[in-house]
Order: sequence, then C-alpha cells, then structure tokens
Amino acid sequence: MRSLEAAAETLQTNGVSGAPVVGDGKLEGVVTANDLVRSFTGVSPRGRHAWLSFLSNPTADFVRRRGTRVRDVMTRDVVAVTEETPLAEIAAILDARNITRVPVVGGG
Repeated sequence: MRSLEAAAETLQTNGVSGAPVVGDGKLEGVVTANDLVRSFTGVSPRGRHAWLSFLSNPTADFVRRRGTRVRDVMTRDVVAVTEETPLAEIAAILDARNITRVPVVGGG
C-alpha cells in the first residue's frame, strides 16, 4: 500500500479529492483528502490543498500515532455500483448515505 504522502500527492496532481484503493484487482476501500486529514485531527481541511502540507511532515505526532499507510485511514465500508446501475439509483444511494462518490466496478 502507498504512503499517505504519496496518496496526497496523487490526489493533488490529478486534481481529485478521492480515489479508489485497489488490491489484487479488487476494491478494498476509498481514500479522500478529508479522510487523510480527519483521521488524524478530527476536523476537515480548510482549503483545497491544505491537507497536502499537513501530511508532508512524516515525523509529526499524528503520523506516529495513526500510521503512514493508506490502508490505515481509508474508508473500508464502500458502496460500489456497476456500469448498469441506473442514475436514479446512484443518486438515491448518494443522498441516503450522505456521500459524494461511488466507485463503478465491473466483473466483481
């Protein structure tokens, strides 16, 4: 699994706020910018890239307490859909679970 700093850099480089975590070809979780910060501080980041500078100090106390790998902070209880899932059903899932993304998976 990737380091938190590498995950933060990947999110920033690609201009996204979250990404699926895949292992052995299977969806294992989702990591978001907010997951990276909230897991250590209990608060959401202020500003689009505030979380990257926050994580850039690998000797900080929060890293020593919580770990330095994506698997330590990712959301594991992920709701996924298939490419056949109707948009209305996806919208209902997003609303009911108060989430902003669902990975689209195919073939298991």
